[in-house]
Amino acid sequence: MATDIADAVAMNRRIAGDLPERVVEIFDRAEEGLDRIEATPTQMAEVADTIRGNERIARKELQISAREALRALSNGPVTVPKLGQSVFLRLPRLYDTYTMHDAILVPAHKSRQTDGILTNDENIRRFDGEAVVWK
Repeated sequence: MATDIADAVAMNRRIAGDLPERVVEIFDRAEEGLDRIEATPTQMAEVADTIRGNERIARKELQISAREALRALSNGPVTVPKLGQSVFLRLPRLYDTYTMHDAILVPAHKSRQTDGILTNDENIRRFDGEAVVWK
């Protein structure tokens, strides 16, 4: 069973129905219980914030509330594991490289030993490119 970790963009684009084929496959396998997708609480909050702010996702206006989106993700393919203290202790040294959201996502990926990071974030690709799953 493979386990990936998703950023907010991947989850928002799942809701919008606009993901690359490989990432759709990963989400579908997680829906079927064959694989797992994890997300940090920060990424889940970012999903809610984006939808609550009525931002367009992949040039689409969504007809879903933030609560419905979070419920669909967390009752479906995404789990939110508890993160160990080591994730948060790594934050200060990562702020020079990543935004706060990514500074949590990247060490969560490493400490949880997930297989990949579902993201189109070029900054993560530049510094942790081997972990990025998008195309």
